Amino acid sequence: MAAFLLVSYESNAWKGSKIAGEYTITFPIQEGYFVNSYRAKNESGQAIRIELLELASLSSAYFDDNGKLLNVDILRKLDHKNIIKMIDCGETTIEKQRHAYFVYEYAGNESIVQRVQRDSVLSPFSAIPILIEL
Repeated sequence: MAAFLLVSYESNAWKGSKIAGEYTITFPIQEGYFVNSYRAKNESGQAIRIELLELASLSSAYFDDNGKLLNVDILRKLDHKNIIKMIDCGETTIEKQRHAYFVYEYAGNESIVQRVQRDSVLSPFSAIPILIEL
């Protein structure tokens, strides 16, 4: 899946924006070439993570014959203690552009990627328990 930058990551331009009428962005978490992630709150005030991607940026290889984004059904069905659960997903229009949104439980812990970026490398003693659980 892919999306290009929606807004400048350093700015809080999206703070307070509503996604699908029920999720309010509180601040950016991570910017990527394919997906931009935001911390947000649902209508009950619970912290969640939203990932947005601009559908126009995707090649046709990311869609099935009916124009549906591939692999979304697989993501919805994933149920594993080491994988953050998807709560909701869909499409919405933001600033006249069609976007896919994915809503996940919020995990404030450090990801494996963040840990490698921080430590430069994982020792075998740190990596083996992680790999065994996957």
